[in-house]
Amino acid sequence: MSLLAILLTLQLPQPARAETPAFCPAPASAVFAPTALPSLNIFLGDYNISASAGCLDFAMAASAKGDTTLPLTVKELIDKGRACLKKNGLTTPLHALNRALNPDHSGTSGKTIKLACARKEGELLPVNDGEITATDIACSVGDPTQPEFPAIAVNMEWAGKFRKPSFQAAFFHELFHVAGYGHDVGVDYAYLAADCCFEKIDAANACAMMKNAEGKGQDYWTSKEYLAPYMKWQGWGRWGIAKLLLDNAAKAKPNDQLGVHAGTIALLKVWGGHLTPKWKAQLLAECLPAAKHSGTAKTAELEKECNDLR
Repeated sequence: MSLLAILLTLQLPQPARAETPAFCPAPASAVFAPTALPSLNIFLGDYNISASAGCLDFAMAASAKGDTTLPLTVKELIDKGRACLKKNGLTTPLHALNRALNPDHSGTSGKTIKLACARKEGELLPVNDGEITATDIACSVGDPTQPEFPAIAVNMEWAGKFRKPSFQAAFFHELFHVAGYGHDVGVDYAYLAADCCFEKIDAANACAMMKNAEGKGQDYWTSKEYLAPYMKWQGWGRWGIAKLLLDNAAKAKPNDQLGVHAGTIALLKVWGGHLTPKWKAQLLAECLPAAKHSGTAKTAELEKECNDLR
């Protein structure tokens, strides 16, 4: 039996559910009514992913046009991403991804990842025990305390582009949120793995940063070795994420902020010319305190680095 035939025949009752602003925005911003199509309780069982409501619409439309169906595209990108991580010796993100995709649900609090398909950006979608609002290419709910967890919402306006690297990178990125990784603390596997395996711009550095993190302790993300290259790589257009990570690293290691200082200097040197005056002023204001609390005897030298960028 074909995959489409399975999708069309196994129509099971839709579970009732409610949303979180984990990564998908809050449902209050929704502008479209949720679709009333039946839920499908089968999608990619071997990957711990099942589809709900609007995904049936796409499966039917794609088949009629002879296009690839979303399930096959998701399988393709997961297989590609796994192969990439394995090839590069990136065991930490590979194991995290495998746990999240394990059919025994051991990596997702005993639950199946629900894939919700929106007809347009802003559509409100019932997922698990809540609702999520589709935004951008894809978004996710990766917080186990939220009633929608675990879930990924896909914007079907991208139909026809599902094999493009941009969609595959976005979906792979969201899988790592479901696997428990964010951008505010820890090694940023969501962005790094997506860029390493699906984007051509600076992919080598993304792979290298994950490789350098292999076998390191839990505090590695606060170190100079991680924060300096990460800020050089991540700074472009993602200053909010970069700044949040620096702030949290300072809180995590208040008396050992050598990494925070190095990351701040790297961000200012590489991207200072692109920062707004407000962003630059904030970074400069926090550079000196990081130097003073670097945990080294080189405070004066580090402070001079800050002042030289004013």
